[in-house]
Amino acid sequence: MTGGKAAYRTLLEEGLDLETVSQKPRRHVVTYRDTVAPGMSNDVRLPVEGFKGGTFRIHIGPKPRKADAFVVVGLAQSDSMTRSRFEVTVNGQVCIPASDLDDISLLPGVVRAARFACPADLLRDGYNNVRIRQLSGEPEQKVVWIELRIQPTQTGSQVY
Repeated sequence: MTGGKAAYRTLLEEGLDLETVSQKPRRHVVTYRDTVAPGMSNDVRLPVEGFKGGTFRIHIGPKPRKADAFVVVGLAQSDSMTRSRFEVTVNGQVCIPASDLDDISLLPGVVRAARFACPADLLRDGYNNVRIRQLSGEPEQKVVWIELRIQPTQTGSQVY
């Protein structure tokens, strides 16, 4: 279990009710099924080519009241990945580029994780539409990871 004994102890003591988990940091990751029964769709949504981009419906449960929210765009290895730029929107509103994630150890296959800050008031209860598209100017990148991170705050301040 990620987080080790401390995370397990918190799980046992606090449980998984909606009120508890909505006050904790959460990650909503876009993924796919890599093993499916014969004839069943594996619902592959990643990877996508950067210039084509894509829109991803991500269910977050209840909209956070006060939180910092980020979209994480994970890229595969490429010589020009550090120079590539992306446009990211949540529910049609533009997110602001932020610093890349330093620790990508929990993002398999990702060698660069670009982050984009989005005001939490852009989020909706339930499904949210995250659109990513690479901007021109560098060779096309392969996007292998999409994630919406929500960090509840006491003040509701946004980190850009």
